[in-house]
Amino acid sequence: MSTLTEISSTFSNSSLSVFDAFSLSNAQDRVTASLSQIDPPPGSRLVEWTGEDGRRFYQVMPYDCPVERVAERLRELFDRMVLEQPTEPSQALDSFPEFEIRLSDLPTIVEGLRLPENRTALERVWATIKQRARRDTSLPVRKEANQPATFVQTPKQNFIFAPVPKNSRVAAYIQKCLAQRVRVLVSVHEFRDADKSESPKFWDQTVLSSLDLGGWKIEAHEIKTIPGSKKNIRGEIPSIVVTSLNATHPYLPPHTMTHLYITRWVDRSAASDETLLLTLHELMQSLSPYGRDPIAINCGAGRYRTLITGVSYALRRQIYETWIHGGNIRNMVINVPELIYHIGQQRDLTLRSITKEKFPLCYHQILSVTSAYVQSLLSATCANPSP
Repeated sequence: MSTLTEISSTFSNSSLSVFDAFSLSNAQDRVTASLSQIDPPPGSRLVEWTGEDGRRFYQVMPYDCPVERVAERLRELFDRMVLEQPTEPSQALDSFPEFEIRLSDLPTIVEGLRLPENRTALERVWATIKQRARRDTSLPVRKEANQPATFVQTPKQNFIFAPVPKNSRVAAYIQKCLAQRVRVLVSVHEFRDADKSESPKFWDQTVLSSLDLGGWKIEAHEIKTIPGSKKNIRGEIPSIVVTSLNATHPYLPPHTMTHLYITRWVDRSAASDETLLLTLHELMQSLSPYGRDPIAINCGAGRYRTLITGVSYALRRQIYETWIHGGNIRNMVINVPELIYHIGQQRDLTLRSITKEKFPLCYHQILSVTSAYVQSLLSATCANPSP
């Protein structure tokens, strides 16, 4: 049976900005540590709920909130598997040593791979990954063309990868993001990719107001649009639309997410404006600076554009962590196939659906964007040398 216990009586003064519902292994020690760092508002209490599997959840709630309502809400979250155990980005990856690249060599490699005669080298990378995938019996089995949102770990950044959610999945997708305390949602799809009636603009106020989000209400406010400079293959100029999503709940702390929508990125192609993609990465990092907090990314089917955006950003975080701690990034080694395969071990479509024809575009752009980011860091180091 599930039990609910009031583990502290009425709190005293001060205020509380955020205190998440979370799962604990060593519950009482962690709660004691947390209570020493927060001051909930007057009339609040900390409640504990133990699920039938022994996992415990804690939440600061208004004192006058009925205990039954607290239990109902926590059980609802638990039953929907919305709350997941907070995790650190993973460190262990499989090895593709033949594809390691030293960052000092990256600009030369990127330029070389632009040449048509080197396309076979890109196809060899694809063939090696696919060959490993065919032999790997541990890979998740694809059950449908468009998988639901998947929690993905990389060495320095957690993600939620997803296709654009259709009407039946929009509420679950947003609730998953709220439960994981996602700060940034990124969409890199066009609405011509899918039927608009089935895949609505889930960040639009009209859509948000129509959803049952388990008590959450979200107010959307478009902040700004950042125009690009290079046209796509249709002659359109992409842009980034920034929207603030302010979520409130009668019994839970408020939460703010920012939605970043990069427009006019044609399906199954590389981004036409790499400078705009770098700007997107900068926004992602400034709005969600901690790799432990997952960033949600979706494109039409959660494959090509999601892979380019996610892998290049994951590499950015690895490089940034080395640079910010004084490491020599010129000597740093990256391995893109290794990272792609690691993601594919968690999200099946990453490996099984990318084709021989389209993989070179993805792989080359990941390297190109990473090279541009490295050069920006090296330029910043030269402009501001250490004393």
